[in-house]
Amino acid sequence: MKTLIYFFLTLSFTLGMLSTSYADDANVARLDLNADGMIDGLDLTLVAAHFGETSTADESPNPDLNGDDIVNILDLVLVARHFGETSGIPFEVTDATFDSVVLGSERPIVVEFKSEFCGWCQLMKPIVAEVAAEHRETFAVVKLDVNTQPAKTAEYEIRATPTYIVFQNGEVVGSFIGAKQKAVLVEEILALISVEAH
Repeated sequence: MKTLIYFFLTLSFTLGMLSTSYADDANVARLDLNADGMIDGLDLTLVAAHFGETSTADESPNPDLNGDDIVNILDLVLVARHFGETSGIPFEVTDATFDSVVLGSERPIVVEFKSEFCGWCQLMKPIVAEVAAEHRETFAVVKLDVNTQPAKTAEYEIRATPTYIVFQNGEVVGSFIGAKQKAVLVEEILALISVEAH
């Protein structure tokens, strides 16, 4: 378990310091340390070796910490939060994890409903990542793919991408649609968050 904590904390804190980090294929490739196309126990073993530790397959815990059958940056963020740290990385949520992550958040949280086929969404990736990192003490940012997560897309009646919905205390406090300049995006988010959250 100590090896797992070293692994997750090292990567979480490193990624959290990069203002342009976001949960995309480039980050997944960087976390796939042995370049076998997936993030798994073998990657944990490589990091353990860096710290001078060894572990057998039986000792390696399941790195899918939130049980969504995907090992990704969300699992890293969960460990960082356990230790009171926030990375600011905009991570993906699913229909299955939405309620616990978004509605259960103690901080205001912005959900970007996006599509991999949306040009405006691709344009917003670095902007959203910078905003999330720079304002991580005030609000969190998560993303939901409208093409692969139909339940929440339908529930919130998403008609265009990107759509941003701001939640506070488990309730929708406002929303807006479309690509924005960085300053405008921040202004619109902060305008929807109550004074107590600042």
